[in-house]
Amino acid sequence: NEDIDFDNKIRPYIYVISISKGDLPSVNLRIEGSSQPILKKGEKIHFADFAILKEQKSIRRFVGGSQGVSFRIMKGVRYRIGGFRGHLESEQTMVETSRGTLLITNKRLFLHPAPGYKPVSIPLNKILSYNCFKNGIEIYKEGRGKGYFFSINKPGSIEIFGLCLSHLLSQ
Repeated sequence: NEDIDFDNKIRPYIYVISISKGDLPSVNLRIEGSSQPILKKGEKIHFADFAILKEQKSIRRFVGGSQGVSFRIMKGVRYRIGGFRGHLESEQTMVETSRGTLLITNKRLFLHPAPGYKPVSIPLNKILSYNCFKNGIEIYKEGRGKGYFFSINKPGSIEIFGLCLSHLLSQ
């Protein structure tokens, strides 16, 4: 792989050629150190790669300060005069919520989680839209306001993901 850069240069062409013939290649998947994904009847895996699920979360914090003067009344007793003023600040940020093997099958998109993380299963007929970015894929599902962002760092995988999903959604 290091000599010919298979994942980045050759694997995408295998998918393009298969799609031009009207089909997608199947993947025989073996995940080490974890249980194997349970597939539904007639389900075939067409894509598999490691991904990190990130979701947009709102983080709130209280920001403020005080001013005033403190007077000593007697030993160990002080009296404070002053005020406190502050407000809530809200910030949107992307937070990792799960990680594992991202699978595209002929029936669904599925994140097979690493131990201790949550699974995500999205039927293909519930996908409203998707966007491929340089560092991952954003999926919008019917009935959910926020999108799922799957971060993938392997070269060529995002393009293959887009090819597979485009082909499966057009059928």
